[in-house]
Amino acid sequence: MSHDGIRNPRRAERGTRNPRIRSIGLALGAVVVWWAAAASLRGQTPRTVWDGVYSKAQAARGQEAYKLACGYCHKDDLSGGFLDDGVGRATALAGPRAFGSSFADRWRDQSLGDMVYVIASTMPKEAPTSLSLATYVDIVAFLLERNDVPPGEMELAADVTALRGVAMTAGRHSTPAVR
Repeated sequence: MSHDGIRNPRRAERGTRNPRIRSIGLALGAVVVWWAAAASLRGQTPRTVWDGVYSKAQAARGQEAYKLACGYCHKDDLSGGFLDDGVGRATALAGPRAFGSSFADRWRDQSLGDMVYVIASTMPKEAPTSLSLATYVDIVAFLLERNDVPPGEMELAADVTALRGVAMTAGRHSTPAVR
């Protein structure tokens, strides 16, 4: 209808004349939006642990939580030790023999999200997933600090998606693997 109440047949046809063209236009628009988003992400350098992703305060909280939940088996100095049953050995978590080879080798090409997931789903040995996500993230900050990864101003968020966006690399100038 026009402003004077008379029906305009041309206007009525416009919306229904060729639905195929409308669908193609919508699909093309979606592709353009996706392409623009992908292009903007390609221009960004992926974050790594070497970008100062945790704070000193967070590592200090992580150290306290570590002593309570992890220190008994892995020792307060992270050197590892024998388990109560005398059969197994808790791995060292820092130093040249961390995680059986080295901290960098154990976590290379994984994300902090992967690291938090593995630790939370397996530790403490007798009660996996018994700590809060924030506590596991604080403990990871402590492990980063003890393995000579420098702190920054911001804290690691207790957000799995954000943690997956932070790559573990062997060194400051290493390029994260494409995932």
